[in-house]
Amino acid sequence: MEAEQRATQRAHRTADVAWERRRGSTGDPARWERLRPRLADVPVTRLREATGYSLRHCSHFRAGLVVPHPRVWAALEQLAGAG
Repeated sequence: MEAEQRATQRAHRTADVAWERRRGSTGDPARWERLRPRLADVPVTRLREATGYSLRHCSHFRAGLVVPHPRVWAALEQLAGAG
């Protein structure tokens, strides 16, 4: 399980870095602040399906404890009906 988790985290980090290289940005914090409240009613399992993140990580960003990488914000906006 640990090896699988490390591999998943490595894949996410690789995707994050590639996104940042293409965009030259880490995203607009105001965009996240507008989106986060709209995720309150989205089930964590749907957040996981859209982002590939763990249920725990999804529950943390839905609660405002962490900010997901901007590369997944568009998918989250679709789920929240914000996009």
